[in-house]
Amino acid sequence: MHSLEARWRRPRQGWTQVLRLARTLPPGEILKRLITRPGRALRLLLSTAPRAVDAYEAWRERHQPTPQFSARVTAEIAGWSRRPRFSLLMPVYDPPADYLRAAIASVRAQLYPDWELCVADDASNAPHVREILEEARRADARIKVTRLAANRGISGASNAALALATGEFVAPVDHDDTLAPEALYEVARRLQVEPDLDFLYTDHDMRNVEGQRFGPFFKPDWSPDLILAMNYVTHFAVYRRDQVVAVGGYREGLEGSQDHDLVLRVTERTERIGHVRLPLYSWAQSPTSIARLPQAKPYAHAAGMRAIRDAVARRGIDGTVEEAYDALYRYRIRRRVQGEPLVSIVALPGAGGTLPEALARALSQRTRYGPYELVPAPAGLDRALAGNEAARGARGEILLFLSADAVPVVDDWLETLVGHAQRPEIGAVGARLQFPDESVRHAGYVVGVDPGAVHAFWGLPGDHPGYWDFARVERNCSAVSGECLMIRRDLFLEEGGFDTAFGDALGDVDLCLRLRKRGLHVLWTPHAALRLQVPRERAGPQAADPKAEVTKRLRDKWPEVFAVGDPFYSAYLSRAGDFSFAPRD
Repeated sequence: MHSLEARWRRPRQGWTQVLRLARTLPPGEILKRLITRPGRALRLLLSTAPRAVDAYEAWRERHQPTPQFSARVTAEIAGWSRRPRFSLLMPVYDPPADYLRAAIASVRAQLYPDWELCVADDASNAPHVREILEEARRADARIKVTRLAANRGISGASNAALALATGEFVAPVDHDDTLAPEALYEVARRLQVEPDLDFLYTDHDMRNVEGQRFGPFFKPDWSPDLILAMNYVTHFAVYRRDQVVAVGGYREGLEGSQDHDLVLRVTERTERIGHVRLPLYSWAQSPTSIARLPQAKPYAHAAGMRAIRDAVARRGIDGTVEEAYDALYRYRIRRRVQGEPLVSIVALPGAGGTLPEALARALSQRTRYGPYELVPAPAGLDRALAGNEAARGARGEILLFLSADAVPVVDDWLETLVGHAQRPEIGAVGARLQFPDESVRHAGYVVGVDPGAVHAFWGLPGDHPGYWDFARVERNCSAVSGECLMIRRDLFLEEGGFDTAFGDALGDVDLCLRLRKRGLHVLWTPHAALRLQVPRERAGPQAADPKAEVTKRLRDKWPEVFAVGDPFYSAYLSRAGDFSFAPRD
């Protein structure tokens, strides 16, 4: 379980909860457990006891659709000149009766009326499945049902449901999950503003056996590198039907990762992608769900590996696909360096005052990539001026601005950075930086928060996965630290280098924002790791620079960033940039 989820699911302590749960177990089972393993029995009772009302649950309750809200939505929809139809695709195979009924009921409860539910029963064995589906079909003419003669798996059943679809857009819904009543309305409302979107996705949360919603995943906007590392889109995803048909629908043989595979193939055809920043889908913790037990479907991890490998082959990427650390459903593309480009490593003054000679020794001891030169920045200048001056005299086609007190942690760090920096769509690449105690110094910047930009996951233990594993997978972000920032030399010179108005701080953030403005991506990778030889207590705060005059300079130059917010960091998360849930409504 992710640490954030665990924090939101802490049980209330006390015998009141134990006694309440005891009513759900047979008396003989309770007595047996208390006699044979009293400690374990008590821990079990407490671990599954009714949860305390937490901040997210309270926020959800405040935002439940009221009759007044529903009336306003109905009136708004009536005034739309364009009302797309959504075909919800539901493959069904032996779900528990209560879960299936809840899933269908959540579709019928949609405030937006222009939908059809296309159900494909994948030759279920349980008799209640046919009864429930027939009952639903009779109750609502918008529900279509087909029963497969033989089990074809979730991909085959999804394609059978797709064959029933007539809507302009299609959206998969699992047979044990639920949609928020406003889900289709929010998607349709976005399409009123951006009617050309081909693919949209929303945030989601979890639903436990008591029906409580918890563990929300507030996702970043479209992150093309993150989707290659993990399926962060999952649910609720909405596709233009023509795009799904054009790629051939769901691929059989990719069961368990069929959604991830579809996202990859559709987004290779279109860049018209939208993110609705609301948790509109609840992933049920049914007994066999990955939401409850990630190890429940080990084949899904292998299918995900194949989906990534196939995407690499289709896109002509020269590289191999590996597991990212030891986590399930997390992947890494190890990109091969094209040729042997010379890298100019510009040694910038470090906080510890380390000399370039020490950096040279550290690099020679743990750098597998060969063609590089070390270029000490001129002394007596601030970081922006020193970096610009050193870059002008560098010979390499790739520049790496590096703190002089950095020490590589892995041998392949430099080739990992170069493999990304060579990509034409990438503007800047940053590395994982850590303190001497291995806690996180830098894992990308969160920009547009208080005071201006903060280091993501600053101070977390070295083995901590971060928010939804974001501290250990490659992902796009708004900016990366100038303590280790790689960029192609021609691109750096085209941009005029670092803005010297920023002096010693935030010039890296400004440069990355300029690169993003011209349509390039900024990438952070944990697979290039370096240690800064400065203890955390001496390195300063999480903020990139807390000085008011410097952050004001950034705000004045990039007012739109602070008005709209960081596209890779939800507005429902803390303005301190620590990824905690902190809504402002």
